[in-house]
Amino acid sequence: MGVAQHFSIVVLDIEASGSLSGPEKTAVRNDLYEIVTTALDLSAVAAESVTVEDRGDGIFLLFDATVSKRQLLDPFLATIDEALRARRVGAPALRLRMVVHHGEAVRDDHGSSGAALDLAFAMVDSEELRSALRDARGGRMAVVVPDELYHGVVRGYPSPDPGAFRMRRLGTKRGPLRTWVTVTGASEQPGSPRREPAVRPVDSTAVPVMRVDNRQMNKIKGDVGVVGGTNSGTINIGGRPHARGDH
Repeated sequence: MGVAQHFSIVVLDIEASGSLSGPEKTAVRNDLYEIVTTALDLSAVAAESVTVEDRGDGIFLLFDATVSKRQLLDPFLATIDEALRARRVGAPALRLRMVVHHGEAVRDDHGSSGAALDLAFAMVDSEELRSALRDARGGRMAVVVPDELYHGVVRGYPSPDPGAFRMRRLGTKRGPLRTWVTVTGASEQPGSPRREPAVRPVDSTAVPVMRVDNRQMNKIKGDVGVVGGTNSGTINIGGRPHARGDH
């Protein structure tokens, strides 16, 4: 039996892979492996420091303690996103959901297991993350990190932009989980505040206007209007209504 060790965990899942035809799925999976291999090389991650396992509709990676979590966010994440952005026209659609997590896991002859892995899979499969990518215009990849990683290795760093993340509570079998989510390439981030229409400011310099339906002499003194003749109505001087009747 294997011994539990601490790993950084990355899960990459292909959006709507079940709707792809056999040839399309093969092409997309090949592209994903090529993208990840290139990202590992450009991030200077040694082959012996990472284990890659297949999920059918994606892959997951276990990184040992020699790999900084910052490397997984920049340049690893950034390189994957750039490859998605540069995909050729006509290639099968490839959008990803990505989890960056960490925790204890056991590796043995049958693969990897552990509570941290279970939670990472629950995060990538959550409806909240699926909908964040599905609803994002121009989105390429929905990225989710748990609360402690956001505050430890995202906030305060230039890349990825911490201001592009939104706090989201994901529904999991363990109950609500506080996480931070961003969708790369999206015109608006999931959970962005609703934009209210601009309120036109009141022009405080406007000259008071007095209009009445008679032809007799009318006088304005300060903000009070005096109307000659016999009239009934409301006169608005300087934004304050003044009722005048039976003059």
